[in-house]
Amino acid sequence: MIDNPLGQAISDEATLTVVSKNYALNRPSTVSSNQEVGTLFLQKYLNDGISATLVNGKEGYTSTANTTDGIEWVVIDIGAPKSINQVVIYPRYNGKDDGYGIPEDYNVQVSLDGETWTTVYEASGTERPTSGPVVLNFDSVMAGFVKFEGTKLRVNPADANQKRLQIVEMEVYNVGAPAAPVLEEEPEDVTAEIGVQAAFSVLAT
Repeated sequence: MIDNPLGQAISDEATLTVVSKNYALNRPSTVSSNQEVGTLFLQKYLNDGISATLVNGKEGYTSTANTTDGIEWVVIDIGAPKSINQVVIYPRYNGKDDGYGIPEDYNVQVSLDGETWTTVYEASGTERPTSGPVVLNFDSVMAGFVKFEGTKLRVNPADANQKRLQIVEMEVYNVGAPAAPVLEEEPEDVTAEIGVQAAFSVLAT
């Protein structure tokens, strides 16, 4: 409801872009290899909700050094199967190592049981990211497990030309979900002066 000296206006319409919660947040993970360096690199940082490098001294997850063209991967168990269509990968940005932990060739695979996998996204010959997340969109699919797999790792000249899979944060979403959101409670009335933008928020599931 909008209330001002000219009267009241009530609307029950809104334009919403529905985005699910981050299904990967703090869920169990498995990885092809793991190198823990004090509190700098830990596997649990892969999906702890911190997407920026060097927050609280953390740099995310890193595989062991790979001097060949070996494959490295991470898998997140997102729980009961649900519809997903987006994976977001946050690279390591610390200056000298910017984006080198993101492979040149990679794919996203999904599984209902953690054993049988289906590829839903593939990319090859990608440029090294230098800012922002890597957002991977694909057709909606049911998944209980989500894998990000690097099939051609990127040589890092700042790391003795070694190759590693390095991810600060991995997120999994269903964007633009067709189901209508359910309001957990009605929003409060908002009063604003003429010419002043009124805003309110609601919690939907």
